[in-house]
Amino acid sequence: MRSYLIVCFKFLPIAVFFVLLSLSIRMGNLFYDIKEEHNISIELQKASAINDNMISIPIQTSQTKALTENELLILQQLSVRRTELDKRQKELDKKEQELTELEKKLTTQQKKLDEIAKKLKEQIEQSTLQKNTELVHIYTHMKPTQAAIVLSSLDKTLILQILKNMPPTQAAAILEKFPPEEAKNLTILMASPNNEL
Repeated sequence: MRSYLIVCFKFLPIAVFFVLLSLSIRMGNLFYDIKEEHNISIELQKASAINDNMISIPIQTSQTKALTENELLILQQLSVRRTELDKRQKELDKKEQELTELEKKLTTQQKKLDEIAKKLKEQIEQSTLQKNTELVHIYTHMKPTQAAIVLSSLDKTLILQILKNMPPTQAAAILEKFPPEEAKNLTILMASPNNEL
């Protein structure tokens, strides 16, 4: 037992040395953590002054890992990138709104153009009908032989329009002066519902 106590006393200074050594290491780590927290706080204030739009970074405590300079730089770059993306998104939204307005204007203009085209078509049809009426009047007052000679040189569509708008007796007198085969073809075309050639 006595030898055991002697051995314990021999190792006691060594044990005390190791205990003091571990305590000093822990105290050094504690002071290092406090110093790092202070440095990080200063870095965050600098970063905040550089970019007001920077994302908020929680202040580190001794229980969390301290941010390295690289991590702070990455956070700053991400903040700048986010600001750029927000700016681009606003520009895209503005352009989309402009395109929507242009589309509405184009639709309105297309409707106006369609109305103008419809009016022009009606005017052309009215003008054509008026000219055909005048032609019908002219050919109605001509002798059937002369009318047949002049009409035979015209387009078949025009011949049909003139003959269909004439009184039937005068149209028959003119058709009688056409060669039989041509008179037959014109009669068939006049009888067809669509006047297809």
